[in-house]
Amino acid sequence: IEKLGDNFIPWNKVNSSPEEFIEKGKITVQDNAKFRTIDDIGRIFNFDKVPFNQKLHGYINIKDNLYFWCPTVKINGDECNDNSWENEISDDGLFIFENQKERKDGYLKAVIDEKPIRYIFTKYRDETGNMIYKFKGVFILDLDQSISRNIRIWKRVSDEIDLKEFF
Repeated sequence: IEKLGDNFIPWNKVNSSPEEFIEKGKITVQDNAKFRTIDDIGRIFNFDKVPFNQKLHGYINIKDNLYFWCPTVKINGDECNDNSWENEISDDGLFIFENQKERKDGYLKAVIDEKPIRYIFTKYRDETGNMIYKFKGVFILDLDQSISRNIRIWKRVSDEIDLKEFF
């Protein structure tokens, strides 16, 4: 704890309540928010229930080109073998690398044309072994890096979401 100083984030074994953030009117990375289900996340964007077909893909359309995304990510070198993607978050949390294991035609072009904004809640096992979704920020496609490396590279542009516009 002393070594981490101000960077220490205390472990919170309790999942976050969507109502807490709705009442506050915003959610930030510093909140260290952990949600148990995609429906819990959906509630902060005024969804009664997230449509099942969107849950399957992990990209939940809020409006226009605005989504919340719940990718399984590789953390500390642990593979995400349970899906057809190899997603990784940088150590500083500023970039997410979205890589399809078996690349399909149009993989990169689809997001280049749409220019989506993604509110990202990464899915992973917490300290107790339970699957949770944790808010990581607001991301846009880093076009130059994505094209040069031929994978989708998302760059964090904000560490908070103003939730008032959804209510």
